Amino acid sequence: MSVLSRRKVTLSVEGSLVEEAKAGGINLSRTLEKALHGALRDLRRERWEAANAEALACRRAEIARGDWDDWLALGETGLEGAPEG
Repeated sequence: MSVLSRRKVTLSVEGSLVEEAKAGGINLSRTLEKALHGALRDLRRERWEAANAEALACRRAEIARGDWDDWLALGETGLEGAPEG
């Protein structure tokens, strides 16, 4: 989370949630940033998995057949470009 790239935004949030969060000392900006990081990580993973569904299915089939030991010898995962997290 970069402090340098902060931007002011206007949001509508249920009033009782805001009041309870403030009373509990919860920083709304930081909480939203953390939630967005998680949601975007999940979205990137879902998109990557959808784009690589065929390759993933083939890899899973290889593993099910026991054709995975040759990959270990080569040190390959077959999942280059996979999102981290």
